[in-house]
Amino acid sequence: MTGAEALAEAIRALTAAGVPDAPRDARALLAHAMGVDRGRLTLLLPDPLPPGAMTRLEAAVAARAARQPVAQITGRRAFWGHTFHVTPDVLDPRPE
Repeated sequence: MTGAEALAEAIRALTAAGVPDAPRDARALLAHAMGVDRGRLTLLLPDPLPPGAMTRLEAAVAARAARQPVAQITGRRAFWGHTFHVTPDVLDPRPE
């Protein structure tokens, strides 16, 4: 399966679960599952997924569909020019 096919499946699953902005979240989760920076994802979409990436993506999509924040799933959150480590034990930093 290619990255583009996996992304389309993730978007469909998150949309069906009623997740707001499903395409953005699906891209973030796919980049995390592939172990690449979000900015490089578009370049890698035509390529086959690396081993284990689909399993990681499916788990991440299931967690997001259950309303777990993306930052907790990926374990990091950018905030005011810094990247913070995020776990279920910490509050998700938000600009508000």
